[in-house]
Amino acid sequence: MRPRMQVSLPLIFPGLLMISTLQIMVAVSGREDGIAAGALFSTVILPFLFAGYYLAKNRKEDIKWVSDVLPIFGFYPFVYAVRSPVSWLLVGLIILIPLLSMRYYRAGDKQINTIVFALSLLACLGISNKLLIVTGMILLSLAFYAFRKRRELQYIASYVILWAFVNQAYKVDYLVLGMGFFFGFAVFVMIHYAIKMTQALQNELGST
Repeated sequence: MRPRMQVSLPLIFPGLLMISTLQIMVAVSGREDGIAAGALFSTVILPFLFAGYYLAKNRKEDIKWVSDVLPIFGFYPFVYAVRSPVSWLLVGLIILIPLLSMRYYRAGDKQINTIVFALSLLACLGISNKLLIVTGMILLSLAFYAFRKRRELQYIASYVILWAFVNQAYKVDYLVLGMGFFFGFAVFVMIHYAIKMTQALQNELGST
């Protein structure tokens, strides 16, 4: 069953923002300015992610869909922060996966976890330091295995690793670093409560 339009509409904005800032992305991706742009634009989309989460709270199909697409939007800062052509691949996936899931939604938890893992590895490949890429790949694999039953923990572990490594490559300003971490933890909280609500609604329907 598809999510309602009022739920999916706010979550179209992040994709529109990426399309409207393509010139900026081309100019700054994989550089210090790109990390700052990623932190700034991710802060801009945060209210829209929260709006989608808030509007989905009372319907099982809506909140399940939101809990699945939030981790995908959660890699938004890396669209600007990592090098091309990886940044272009991230743009396509972050736009297409939610759009396709709106059209026909039946992804299971394992498929979503695999998608999140693939996005994290892809973002890692765009870091401009070979040693950090290798270290990141190892840490990401360990994190996804350790938290294989907790998607929200998989997301936040991978996000913290990637954002720390991206910033390590350029030693960026602490404000930019903090903005990125704020976005990641905000998405983590929404994923956590969306999953809890999905489980509660499933249990409620199962008991009736």
